Amino acid sequence: MTLRKQYNQYVKEWMKENPPFAGPYDSECLSFKQFKENMIGGAQPKVLVKLNDSNELLLDEMFVQIYGKEEDHKYKLVRERDNLTKTSRDVKWLEFDENGRYKADFKDIAVGRSLIMSPFGPSFTWQTTLVTEIVEKRHRYIKFKTENSNYELFKIK
Repeated sequence: MTLRKQYNQYVKEWMKENPPFAGPYDSECLSFKQFKENMIGGAQPKVLVKLNDSNELLLDEMFVQIYGKEEDHKYKLVRERDNLTKTSRDVKWLEFDENGRYKADFKDIAVGRSLIMSPFGPSFTWQTTLVTEIVEKRHRYIKFKTENSNYELFKIK
């Protein structure tokens, strides 16, 4: 079983023991299925935390195995228009065929490829639209334009 599947199973078990709060008009808590169906999606994965004996918040161990700690991240992506910043442990450049289906992934940027930030899978951190121009490329830094945004990618470690 992959780490992601283990983590998803762990979350399901956790949800059974810790059901979400009832809504303002509900007399009972939502089931896990109802909660998952009605949950508002977001750009960030949900993080499970817990308190240690010193009342400090700690990341869930399974979450750390899959996503890593932020201080372990090696890449930082900044979108120019609003300074949206994303970090990840690794990045890949994806190529798609003429039908828009995944074709291959690469370690290097090229026009026509899309950047995806780890973890790689359904819950990735961020994915850009296709690169239209590489503005600047130097050691540990790339400035590039996509179909709808301008980005800077830094290798921070």
